[in-house]
Amino acid sequence: KHIETGKELVFKAPVFADCTGDGTIGVLAGADFAMGRESKADYNEPRAPDQGDKMTMGSSVQWYSEQNTENSPFPAFKYGLNFNEESAQKVNMGEWTWETGMNYNQISDFERIRDYGMMVIYSNWSFLKNEHINKGKYANRSLGWVAFVAGKRESRRLLGDIILKEQDIVDYVEYPDATASTSWQIDLHYPEPKNSKFFPGQEFKSICTTYKIYPYPVPYRCLYSRNVDNLFMAGRHISVTHVALGTTRVMRTTGMFGEVVGMAASLCKQNKTSPRGVYEKHLEDLKTLMRKGIGKTGTQGHPDYNPGEFLKERAHIFELEDTGETLVIKREIKKKQKRLTIMGLGDSITEGGENFQTYLSPLQQFLMSIAGYQFEFIGPRINTYNAEPIRHSGFGGKTVEYLDREIDSIAATIVKMNDRHVLLASTGEGFDWARHTISDKVHPNQAGAEKMADVWFVTIKELLLQDEK
Repeated sequence: KHIETGKELVFKAPVFADCTGDGTIGVLAGADFAMGRESKADYNEPRAPDQGDKMTMGSSVQWYSEQNTENSPFPAFKYGLNFNEESAQKVNMGEWTWETGMNYNQISDFERIRDYGMMVIYSNWSFLKNEHINKGKYANRSLGWVAFVAGKRESRRLLGDIILKEQDIVDYVEYPDATASTSWQIDLHYPEPKNSKFFPGQEFKSICTTYKIYPYPVPYRCLYSRNVDNLFMAGRHISVTHVALGTTRVMRTTGMFGEVVGMAASLCKQNKTSPRGVYEKHLEDLKTLMRKGIGKTGTQGHPDYNPGEFLKERAHIFELEDTGETLVIKREIKKKQKRLTIMGLGDSITEGGENFQTYLSPLQQFLMSIAGYQFEFIGPRINTYNAEPIRHSGFGGKTVEYLDREIDSIAATIVKMNDRHVLLASTGEGFDWARHTISDKVHPNQAGAEKMADVWFVTIKELLLQDEK
């Protein structure tokens, strides 16, 4: 339907491909879909939250400013946003981290999300120009560009015969209908905790957690609807969980899904069959088309624009066999990943706080680079200051003597353990209390937390090497 004239056009065809990004065609046709984050219980994904919710990754409104030779005024602009010296973003440009709308519906509220993203840019810039204590720094700068189309990451996901999940990618489960490979990290976005402090529920800044993967071929059965017989889908809204979407959602990958769907659609027309029929009866024909590809031959290599980082070897591989009714594991080609638990034990430095970071947060990121292992942090408490909550046993304000009394003599327990499993790590070595702490000269800043995490990371790797001998 034309948004200006109201003129309606009706299209009839044996098969359709929903490439809208929001799954609009599929939903109008009654296709099954999901939206938001699944819980751990839904698919047993390690990176899924304990409780499912409606939160999605947000949309970015990017911008930049330009330096001028003369003073460039900007009007006072607030509209209910109270920026101050502590909450203002003291920057000259905004990249992908200027992301909002995670707690709103990325479809029905999308115009509001875009408008809010623009409003915070203008309000923040107005504060820098007119009220900031160092406003002279911005006197000759003016806004050069503000995006009027927000960059969306996630909304609906149409469900296919296979719903790709985290374990499929990390464990490299081989499906017989493998197609285009996803190589971007599992890249999940969350509201920035510091931004949440000043703008709770109205965040406009984000952070992310990333997990490197080995390039993984996505099954063809993720590219067609499980309950609308003649519907393909290609784009970020294919059949994946929220966690798996962290890798499949980027443009070059979704573009390859479009190529595969085009090939499969040609087979539907040629053989008078459905998208599912291609898998059931013409899979080898599809593989032939995929091997040939649709690109020009003999061309120069494409530029590596932001290719991301990925693992150089597969952690382990499962080969599946289709029994006709279900898929079963035929054989395990490489050893399955080891899952290890870590308990951070200590005081407020382990617990983390509103104004400083626990070393467990960067440690979690460092450990993701170790192929063949998955790490789970455990403990009775949860650090809520990080984007991804971390369980721990950090007790702010408590002394070593307190911990010793409460935990059945830590020192005695260590002495009783086999020496091979005990390594001492000095997090104070190379730690500069002037540069690596916040203003109280006690708790680590980000650089200090990363310094401490690196010591533990090296020690844990040494322990793993001992266990493999």
